[in-house]
Amino acid sequence: MDYFQLQVAINFEEFEEEKDWRRGECVGRGGHSLCYVIKSLHGGRMMVVKQMRHTDPGAASIEEQKKEFELIKKLNHPNIIEVFGCNWNDSCFNIFQEWMPGWK
Repeated sequence: MDYFQLQVAINFEEFEEEKDWRRGECVGRGGHSLCYVIKSLHGGRMMVVKQMRHTDPGAASIEEQKKEFELIKKLNHPNIIEVFGCNWNDSCFNIFQEWMPGWK
């Protein structure tokens, strides 16, 4: 399934944990974010979600998080992980990205 087909198949703005995807192991940690391997419950697609909590002291504002998403979504290079979409909920901002097995 290529990127365009994935975009048509999944509405990331309404992509909810437990309803649409299941969280797997943590594969990365940053100053204000955690990255988890996830599995879509609609077709089994493996991805990564980068979660940035709104409640973390010093966490970026929602506007800053939106800017980061828009910037990385514009990147297009074979050596850069593809970004599929994002959403916000009460506790965090989620960025859904391509999963590269073994990239820990």
